[in-house]
Amino acid sequence: MIGDGEMEILPRPVNLTNAADVREMAALIDWNGYGLVVFDSLARCMVGADENSAKDCGQVVDALHRLCERTPKRRGVILPVHHTGKDGKTFRGSSVFEAGADTVYAVTKDGAVIILDREKAPSHPAVKSIGCSYSTQTRACTTCWRPSPTKRQSHCLKSGTPQRNPTHNSHPTACRTGSTDLR
Repeated sequence: MIGDGEMEILPRPVNLTNAADVREMAALIDWNGYGLVVFDSLARCMVGADENSAKDCGQVVDALHRLCERTPKRRGVILPVHHTGKDGKTFRGSSVFEAGADTVYAVTKDGAVIILDREKAPSHPAVKSIGCSYSTQTRACTTCWRPSPTKRQSHCLKSGTPQRNPTHNSHPTACRTGSTDLR
């Protein structure tokens, strides 16, 4: 959970194709020790570049990797948000974006459930999907589930501890929790 004063939003997008913007962002990461930096959306952060050009997109991917090197202990997360093309399945533009990413997640919505599916991660745990139900009243993630990687069973996430739901064996399970840890 992000508390008050723990998140900063810049007044304008950082143009990842502009060396001065990238230097300024690197300085902000250094000075503030940011461990998570989100670029939403990637298209807004590469104005003037061609999303279909491997050269332009390669420069953007390089800038993102250089910014990651500036995070504390070089272990932070640089999270560019990118949209799919018209097919709704593949990245819009150059394949350089996916090729240059260490991990790729797709976010979809099924009714009130938001599903996070890992599509690329060469050395990460077996869990590929996490689902959350989002409450528009409390503006918080109120229920979460993850499919078991080995059986067609679901586990509830309560304070980071997976717990098997004894009543459902083949469908995702929703567990109401006060706080949810999505590790």
